[in-house]
Amino acid sequence: MTFNQKFSLLKPFFGIDFEKAVRSAPRINELRNTVFHGREIDNAKFAGKSIAEETTIERIFLEAQEVIMNLDKFDEMIDAPHAYAERDAKRLSELESKRRGKRRGKRSSGSGTKRET
Repeated sequence: MTFNQKFSLLKPFFGIDFEKAVRSAPRINELRNTVFHGREIDNAKFAGKSIAEETTIERIFLEAQEVIMNLDKFDEMIDAPHAYAERDAKRLSELESKRRGKRRGKRSSGSGTKRET
């Protein structure tokens, strides 16, 4: 899958909370393609500015950093229900174990008495 195909799958969900990152990611990818595929490196631009300018490099770095941090947050948001389910399953198991232990304790304390007939 290409970047654009992958991004088009994530964009509707990612864009809800991370609108700026949705705009930055394709621009960063376009610049990456220009530079790494050897097309017009001398004329490469980011957001309409030459990459030869220090302020443009700073902007690229900051936007890329923001996209990465937001992707990490997005990953956490996607994984949160699974993490909560694991936590809750563990807690339920602990409670069931305690409950079984209490039942066994009641049975064993009552089993030592003799019945009179």
